[in-house]
Amino acid sequence: MNSNENRLDRIERLVEQNAEQIARTQRQVDANSQAIATLLQTSQQMLTLQQQESQQFNQSINSINAALERIDRVMDYLLRQQGGADQ
Repeated sequence: MNSNENRLDRIERLVEQNAEQIARTQRQVDANSQAIATLLQTSQQMLTLQQQESQQFNQSINSINAALERIDRVMDYLLRQQGGADQ
């Protein structure tokens, strides 16, 4: 019986070790899941910010292009006026 008791004790220790390892693994999985959720939230915030900045940049480019077109028209007008005065 002593052999059976030793074997049973060894099996119980192995079961306890496995249970402890499972618990440690579960805690690590939980921590990793939380870290992933945080990274996802941060990534979504960064993407939203990048999209807003991109829209602002495009609006700035459109405003600059519109201003350049107006300047070009004024320059053309002034050149025509100057050309007419020289003649």
